[in-house]
Amino acid sequence: MRLLFALQTVMLVVFAAAPACADLISAIEVQSIAFTGTQNNNTASDGVAGWAFTAVDSFSISALGYYDHLQDGFVDPHEIGLWRINGATSTLVATTELSAGTAAVLMGDFRYGSITPLEITAGNDYVIGATIGFGSGTAQYDPTVTPSSSGWTSTSHITNVVGRFGLIFPAGSGFNNSNFPSDFGTPSDPPFLGPNFLITSVPEPSSFALLSSCISCLALSHWRPRKITK
Repeated sequence: MRLLFALQTVMLVVFAAAPACADLISAIEVQSIAFTGTQNNNTASDGVAGWAFTAVDSFSISALGYYDHLQDGFVDPHEIGLWRINGATSTLVATTELSAGTAAVLMGDFRYGSITPLEITAGNDYVIGATIGFGSGTAQYDPTVTPSSSGWTSTSHITNVVGRFGLIFPAGSGFNNSNFPSDFGTPSDPPFLGPNFLITSVPEPSSFALLSSCISCLALSHWRPRKITK
């Protein structure tokens, strides 16, 4: 009977803890870039557009994505790439491809494709870029967003966000050394807010302690002293 009571208590705690502690588990993935107001779109052209950044601290990336204007799906497919920069050397460290339409997962204003979790190192420089204008055979493009006239914010994990653009030779060939988005990128160049990535946040020890306390309180709330019969 004691074993049955213990099992029942554990099951009650597990099911009750889920909604009570949901705020500790939610928002595990956060977007590196988010919009805070009206988005004003750029006229896109064939190429690889994106932005550079410096990692303020170390974190993990779980997905790469692209801006979906009106959240109605992509006109073109997009290949998204992330490069690590070391002086004059760039290394492609992650890539994914998003098909045209609405198949990719929508989160806010962006659609995402999962990647193998990638560790970003504090102090290192990176560039994220996306192919634009290939696959539809039309003159229509999925736009990027003009940051100077749009409300936007970046996560505190990154800094030094600067625009990058590169050309593809030959058209539609995919990522290689000739199309790395490095044609320009000075502090005065605004970022092409098209590509984005998801950061996987690991709860701090204090959060785990709070979660443990939450579950303990729930367990106590379901415990009742046994009556002693003579």
